[in-house]
Amino acid sequence: MPDFVVEAEDFVLMVEAKARKEMTAAIRWCKHASEYLLENGGKEWKYLLVSHDDVIEKNTLSAYI
Repeated sequence: MPDFVVEAEDFVLMVEAKARKEMTAAIRWCKHASEYLLENGGKEWKYLLVSHDDVIEKNTLSAYI
């Protein structure tokens, strides 16, 4: 389960803070979701992995993107 999901005007962003070795399944899920949704009038899903070491309270989402 993602830490949070952000819906932007042109895409949906799934954001997780975790170890890099755990990101493969989430990337695959976003790829399949994007393919389905784009074929059916939806938005592309993107995945943002943030290393636990990089999570800093003063950072905004745009700092990570």
